[in-house]
Amino acid sequence: RLLMRENGQEFVKEWTDFEVFAAERFSGDGAGFAVLSEASSSPTQARLRDALVGEKTGASWYEYEPLSRDNEREGTRLVFGSALRAHADLANAAVVACFDADPLFDHPASLRLAREFGAARNPESGAGARLYSAESSFSLTGARADHRLAVPSSRVPAVLARVVHELVADHGLVLPAAAAGFAGSVKDSVSESESHWVKILAKDLIENRGRGVILVGPRQAPAVHALAAVLNHVLGAVGSTLSYTSDPEPDRASHFEAISELAARMRQGEIETLVILGGNPAFNAPGDLGFSELLASVPVTIHLSLYDDETSRRCTWHLPRAHTLESWGDGAAWDGTLTMRQPLIEPLYGGRTPIELLALIRGEGATPGNELVKQTISGYRPDLASGNGWRKLLHDGLAEGSAAAPVVPKPLPSALAGAVDGFRALLDGAE
Repeated sequence: RLLMRENGQEFVKEWTDFEVFAAERFSGDGAGFAVLSEASSSPTQARLRDALVGEKTGASWYEYEPLSRDNEREGTRLVFGSALRAHADLANAAVVACFDADPLFDHPASLRLAREFGAARNPESGAGARLYSAESSFSLTGARADHRLAVPSSRVPAVLARVVHELVADHGLVLPAAAAGFAGSVKDSVSESESHWVKILAKDLIENRGRGVILVGPRQAPAVHALAAVLNHVLGAVGSTLSYTSDPEPDRASHFEAISELAARMRQGEIETLVILGGNPAFNAPGDLGFSELLASVPVTIHLSLYDDETSRRCTWHLPRAHTLESWGDGAAWDGTLTMRQPLIEPLYGGRTPIELLALIRGEGATPGNELVKQTISGYRPDLASGNGWRKLLHDGLAEGSAAAPVVPKPLPSALAGAVDGFRALLDGAE
């Protein structure tokens, strides 16, 4: 149901009621207007976001997820000076080392990675890639590991530091001058089991230079991801078992920074209208921000959601969101490939999608999702927006050959110095 809450009372409304309200509320320059969105790879949502912020110069856009891969993108920024996406190629790997990482299960490209790992372990072809895993609890990847080390997540950086020390001290691995401090970051002793695991892994990585890859999980700090990026670079993984593409939103603030900035502005009374596209920040935003209580300080709050949840119950408007299986939309896979989504059924409860709500806020009225997607595609691939191209896109579900082009980054000495300092501080704090 579409609901409006006012003076402690709840009223059932229709979309036409909200459309009348929106036409008046969003007619200005966007002063005091903010949007809080879930993470989205939709090119159409990105197009409408840019148009909305461009037209309403006073508007602000924030993106928040309680769990994300921001640490990985910040780790690449520490090493290369810009945010990048890492793409492992496990089919070519002889050694896969996972540090608090579960690439076969929770990675955005887990299906591809699982298929590639299966090929790398195929006994019929003689492929026998070895898998190492250092983790705090059993994961799907850890369960398949040849050498699994059970350690608390807080000790993973120390174990990786030991691997670096072993590679440099016993195997003569040469790190970039600005990254040499990584090898001296070891702060404490390791157990016998840890030492054994480290020595075997270091020897295997050296003996298979160019055919190994080191992966770090999203829970680990950016400095740990930075160290893994350096090791993959010097061990010859880049171009063989690992590649990079530019992050599609390189200048985006981290999700924690975004929700913190929005909460601060709400506390200062700067936000007069807040539109929340999905998610449940009243429940899962960092507790010390007091986001749930801050919603009451905003005059008009609008939540597009599948459920009348904790956030909706604190908002002025609850707008029913169309389920994924009821929605037209587009997206980008982890490698940038354009993908399509088309509905199985019409929305059962009159739900609308985020792109349809954004179009309504911009004054485009109740524009169907498929038309919005077509408008986006026609802007950069006109051949796919009509006729046989459109039918093939819907049939295939993706645009062949649309993946992002790989880049070959080089570590920046100025950035590496900060990464080393951050890693040392991380180990000092874990003591």
